[in-house]
Amino acid sequence: MTETTEETKGLFKRKPWLRWLLVGAITLILIVVITVTIVITSKKSGYCDSDFCKKESKRLKLQMDASANPCNDFYQFACGNVHKTNNPSAESIETILQNAQQEIVQMYNDPIMEDDHYSVKFVKKLYRECMNVAEIENDNLETFKQTLSTVGGGWPLLLGNDWNQTEYDWLNSTYMLRKLGYEFSIFLDLDVRSDPRNATKSIFQVRIPFDLDEATDSVSHKKSNIKKIALAFGINTTSATRELKRLFEFAEDITDQMLDHRGLSIYPIVTINELQEMLPFIEWHTFINTIAGPLAQISKENEIMVVEESSLRKRFDLLRRTPKRTLANYMMWKVIQEALPYLSPVMQDLLSEDDVKESRNQFCQQEIEKRFITNPIDVMYARKYAPKSKKVAIETLITKIREAFVTLLSNVTWLSTDDRQNVEEKAKHLEVAVAEVGDYFDDSILESVSGDLTLPKSENFLNLLAALNKNFVSQNYAKVTKSNTPRRSFVLPYDIYYYAELNTLRVPTVQMKIQNFDMEQPKYFQYANLGKDLGKQLSSLLKLSASFFDRLGNKIVGWATPTSENYGKLSECLVHGMQDFKKITFDFMLLEMQGSISGVKLAYHSFIQDQEDVSLEGLEYNSRQLFWISSVGCFANSTEEYDLSYLPDTRDLPKNLVYATVRNSREFAEDFNCEKDALMNPVTKCQLI
Repeated sequence: MTETTEETKGLFKRKPWLRWLLVGAITLILIVVITVTIVITSKKSGYCDSDFCKKESKRLKLQMDASANPCNDFYQFACGNVHKTNNPSAESIETILQNAQQEIVQMYNDPIMEDDHYSVKFVKKLYRECMNVAEIENDNLETFKQTLSTVGGGWPLLLGNDWNQTEYDWLNSTYMLRKLGYEFSIFLDLDVRSDPRNATKSIFQVRIPFDLDEATDSVSHKKSNIKKIALAFGINTTSATRELKRLFEFAEDITDQMLDHRGLSIYPIVTINELQEMLPFIEWHTFINTIAGPLAQISKENEIMVVEESSLRKRFDLLRRTPKRTLANYMMWKVIQEALPYLSPVMQDLLSEDDVKESRNQFCQQEIEKRFITNPIDVMYARKYAPKSKKVAIETLITKIREAFVTLLSNVTWLSTDDRQNVEEKAKHLEVAVAEVGDYFDDSILESVSGDLTLPKSENFLNLLAALNKNFVSQNYAKVTKSNTPRRSFVLPYDIYYYAELNTLRVPTVQMKIQNFDMEQPKYFQYANLGKDLGKQLSSLLKLSASFFDRLGNKIVGWATPTSENYGKLSECLVHGMQDFKKITFDFMLLEMQGSISGVKLAYHSFIQDQEDVSLEGLEYNSRQLFWISSVGCFANSTEEYDLSYLPDTRDLPKNLVYATVRNSREFAEDFNCEKDALMNPVTKCQLI
């Protein structure tokens, strides 16, 4: 050891620059270690200095009233100077929605590319034809007349003595209309519904068609409509008086049968063989497979629900004793009535009673969207604006909030044992749909919604629309025989929403823009904004309306009596606790407050398990306090978020949602060190979870 040390000293004497090199290296290593330590520490417990955090710090400084005591008036503290900012939340949300709509319209208008999926090409082509109003005026009516002539020999009222009744059969005409993509459920309706024995499966049901508008329409109005259509098609209504009279009478017979419909909730489920014995008027196996094909084919051993056997018997009797000419006239009238909105503008206005008309691009977009279970343009929009990384990050956020929900649920005492178990089962088996259902980056999702989609020989608007109709009906029927068929599009396309009957939490693509969600945002901000809204919807599992479904969507009896009574007491607790702030006068306000309290609590408990202890430069608040501040939606006009300013009871509702939330949170009081019985920290807390 001594010899080695002496050799080293000798080396440094002979080569003194080595000593300085070694000192420099050690110094550099120390600097790197210290820098890395500072960076790591700052990420965990220091200031956030990202561009987002700098902007957020500036926004909060302008928005907040730091002179207010958060324990006395938290809304004033968090939003007291919101009028000084030039971008109120409600306005920015409206702008985002408008921009999103413009982006979607642009996708419809984008050039058709060679590598576009077949369904995307079809939709773009249909949209272009729909927007081409001049071409529709020139072509659609003639196309439609030619189509009618291929169905049962055409329309007797139009053809007069040239109509040949030997060519008409109501059943074959029904098959032809289904094949062409036009309205076909005129005398019989084959529909699909969830199986009452297992809501995860679908089953056919057969019944007489029920049209509420037709059933409740006055006789004079119905006669007027029939005459208008006849005149528009060039029919001499004076010479056809007797024929029109028979048509009117038959239409009234149809209406009477609709009104006789009893609307029972339970109907028999039988095999096709048993149906054949029950109602031997047509060949049911052939009827079902012809109408439901080509994507759905069944055997005679398959089951079907029969909706009111007596009404079906009366329908077949009416069809048997009514002349073919009258049947054909009624069938053609119904087909024309359904097709009018898609013919020339003159035809569109024929029966319309709407004073305000939607724009043409809105009309075209809506007509396409309602004929897809999953719209290919929505899939392309999700691919562009909801990348996989964001989808996974939001799914992870939901998982953590769901875990917090299940944990907190174990301490809930107001639910009966069975009711709590039902809620827990649904939470654990919750289906999550971020952007679109399933893997929207895989073209199989587009294949699944276009199995019967074919281009017509003549690619005009009416023919393309009829082809899309045909495909949509086929997709609906396919639910009976195929597993994992796509479900219908969600009814609230822009909102984060929990669908109790589907046990599905849905986060639309546009919400990623509304929520300004970014994976680089501090955790407190993610949970206080998107997390809060996710928690609010997840807490819908605790609503009475959700209690009528199990995790599979089967209908059950709902809350037990003790649960209902306990919920009533909790609601009274909240109403009483808020009486000095807001008189809760209807259920909407109560549900909003309960949802806000529960949603913020779920987001908070998820956050503290996943938190980074960061703060914003220039604001002396820790991450937990920043969570509460960021969870507040500030509005210059506090009724803007709900657009209910015309109702006196909703004035200041957003402000009072904040009061309800923090006053019923023990965690808020602890994070801001609020004294007992401070205005924002009453002794009594009213919480569902």
